[in-house]
Amino acid sequence: MKLFTAATVICSALAFQPPKVLAAQAPSAVLSGSVTDTAGRPLVNALVILVGTSHKVLTSREGRYEFSSIPDGVYTVRAHYLGFQRSERDSVRIVQGTTSRADFRLRPQPCDLDCNPITVQAKPQKARR
Repeated sequence: MKLFTAATVICSALAFQPPKVLAAQAPSAVLSGSVTDTAGRPLVNALVILVGTSHKVLTSREGRYEFSSIPDGVYTVRAHYLGFQRSERDSVRIVQGTTSRADFRLRPQPCDLDCNPITVQAKPQKARR
């Protein structure tokens, strides 16, 4: 019974630890960076993707992004923003317990929205008096 009580106390104590204490016990990898235009202005809500995974984030008002808890490996990171050329960083190494960085500076690119003209015809109507 004492063993059960001790295990319960330990598990309860771990469950109520602040997140930083738990994070210190299990190192995780972080990838962060920024997405800006060629003048250095932040691109808000730019899409940043770890290619080949389901990891995707949008940039903040400051143009910053962050991925956390990424498995070790070498990744391609891609940044997208409407009206700008897409950019990629190949061979971004992610190692547990470290923070890696990948910044993007996107160049403007006219976008073709592939619009189709619509023609509308109406029947002539008599004017009301």
